[in-house]
Amino acid sequence: MPRPALARSRPLATACALLPLLSLGACGGEASDEARAEAPLPPVEASTTLAGTRDATLHPFRSDSVWNLPIGTEATYAGTTDPATRDFIATSLNGVTLTTWANSTSYSHPIAFATTSDPWAKVTDTNDSSRSGSYYIPATAPIATGSDKHMHVVQPGRKTIDEAWSTTRQSETAYRVGRHHTIDLYGTGIGPRNGVRAYGGSAIGGLLREWETNPSHPKYTGKIQHALAVAVDRVQLYYSGGTSGYDAKGYGTAKGYVWPATEQDWGSETTYKGQVPMGAYFAIPPSVDLDTLGLTPQGRMVAEALRDYGAYVTDATGATVAFYVEPTAPSAFVSALRKDLPLLRSKMRRVTNNSATTPNGPGTRRVPVSPDLAP
Repeated sequence: MPRPALARSRPLATACALLPLLSLGACGGEASDEARAEAPLPPVEASTTLAGTRDATLHPFRSDSVWNLPIGTEATYAGTTDPATRDFIATSLNGVTLTTWANSTSYSHPIAFATTSDPWAKVTDTNDSSRSGSYYIPATAPIATGSDKHMHVVQPGRKTIDEAWSTTRQSETAYRVGRHHTIDLYGTGIGPRNGVRAYGGSAIGGLLREWETNPSHPKYTGKIQHALAVAVDRVQLYYSGGTSGYDAKGYGTAKGYVWPATEQDWGSETTYKGQVPMGAYFAIPPSVDLDTLGLTPQGRMVAEALRDYGAYVTDATGATVAFYVEPTAPSAFVSALRKDLPLLRSKMRRVTNNSATTPNGPGTRRVPVSPDLAP
């Protein structure tokens, strides 16, 4: 059977009831070489590539992944009359007042790092037993507060992360989850069958991490060099036809989503009311003068990321347009960002020529491409 809606990112509302999920293959442990053999993305024009290498556990996924590829200089931006842009920046739609928020201490995505000394735990997927598995989980691995209850664990080999949604710790060696997938940190981070968020890809794609928001961290640069994840209310999301389910390749049969999404929430045929497709790509156009916005230093960092890398719609919320910050990030960063996010959202526009053949828009890259991942 098809799966229900995935992560709920609302800061106050509770998640909807679950329905049985479709079998999408076994998960657990390190990804196989076959799982890593992903097809290359189209070549992009890059004027420069940053020197050095990246730590996949801190800055995951390939340099040509949509999560890391800077926006193209020939990207085109919709105006405010574009239906998707209009609904994305709306503050009230279909009777719902829409706030802008940064999920951090609740409804976010905590990440734990396992070692071989940690418990070897059985993780039972209550909706599809084929996705159950066993892997190392620290006894104190955090589970996100809020009804989504995400738990993400980087495995000892530091090549994969096990993502779980709707997690209950029964003991140090037994967990029950609503969905589980093993994600290759050296892959693309997108689906199908490659993560626990509603768009079909990794839950940590687009997450603002502690190391890049904390000036005390040894790897802090003062820059955010990847696209962001954003979730919107169902009154904003777009449904075009079909019923909730999957085809033989794991793509959702309820339509409205666009690349790089590969599915959308269960029940979208009755709950999606707007014009924003799951997977839609938004960015602040370069014509916007960030110097005139009166941003905090933290908001300026995020504004530059939204201009140079953009943001992808990955999930549904309740009455909130939500961005995501790792729970361990400094509270000062989160507080300042929340002040600036309503203004930043109002400046974002849909990129109209983003596609699988022109990822993050065509042309040379606005800023240098991320360095390769360390072996």
